[in-house]
Amino acid sequence: MRVQDPVIARLPEDLQDKTVLAPTPASAAQSARVLIMAIRCPQYRTQEAVSILAGMAGELIILDPNRFLDVSFRHSGGLCCVSVGDAVGRTHPEQEVS
Repeated sequence: MRVQDPVIARLPEDLQDKTVLAPTPASAAQSARVLIMAIRCPQYRTQEAVSILAGMAGELIILDPNRFLDVSFRHSGGLCCVSVGDAVGRTHPEQEVS
């Protein structure tokens, strides 16, 4: 597992043998199948970060429990973004779930 947090310089010892602290968001997302947006960091909303994730459309599931990513990004270009309260299979907030 790879993690990235711009505030953390070193992982706790009990995680060091199980987890890699990636230096950048791009290196943390590289080859990922699932990406969890667990912190609200402004650098994750930059155009560069959005471009990296958009380039992984169709290959990546993004779990964004707190809806940090912009709505227009979350529902664009084949990305699979899931947040708390989302109905399974729902791709756009305006769609009705039957």
